[in-house]
Amino acid sequence: MENRYTDRAIEVLRDAKLVSENLLHSYVGTEHLLIGLVHTKGTAATILRENGVEEPKILELVRTLIAPNTVVESGGSDQFTPRAAKVLGQAEKEAAARKSGRIGTEHLLLALLKETDCIAVRLLN
Repeated sequence: MENRYTDRAIEVLRDAKLVSENLLHSYVGTEHLLIGLVHTKGTAATILRENGVEEPKILELVRTLIAPNTVVESGGSDQFTPRAAKVLGQAEKEAAARKSGRIGTEHLLLALLKETDCIAVRLLN
């Protein structure tokens, strides 16, 4: 899987998992991917920050709205929710459509924004 992703996109995925663990969540959802995108340097982080999205604000919202130890169905051994797994699949399509050799943070962000019925997009709104 990691060969398909840029180093920064891999960092986003790792950060998303760490954030999930730190928040005591039993899954990695779109909200964790969003925090990973904001936290990791890259195209997506630049775009998000330029639009007023800041990691502390998103973390505060997640802590307020989602209880620790929340049990959510995950998409497999990586603990991604089905919606987050769908975003990862869509990011691959975004990269292919733009003739990119690998999936970057910008592809993850595009895929996340197109998944309009997810927690991350609700947090952005």
